[in-house]
Amino acid sequence: MQESRLLRRIIHHLQKLRLAGEPLFWFKTHGNPPGIPDIIICHKGKFIGIELKAPSGKLRRDQECISRRIIGAGGKWSVVKTIKDLEEVLFGDRGNGGEENSRVLDK
Repeated sequence: MQESRLLRRIIHHLQKLRLAGEPLFWFKTHGNPPGIPDIIICHKGKFIGIELKAPSGKLRRDQECISRRIIGAGGKWSVVKTIKDLEEVLFGDRGNGGEENSRVLDK
């Protein structure tokens, strides 16, 4: 799935969650400045940076650096490739990497 299509699906899902009463706020950053996550979320008092990637997408060096800074400051950060990934970040134990992202953060 292309990142632009994934972005639309993720935003739609966030809108549904908010309408259902989930306490969250988000905004799209459009990657400006470079390295900043595609979507910034505040959920139940927690800062969450979401980097959207197509299945074969790779993180850039500036994205890796920003991810470390967010986690170092106590926030959550994760690569999201599916709605299920987003659900795991919001409601599960994923958000400081998950298995895939922990390799990036250990560099």
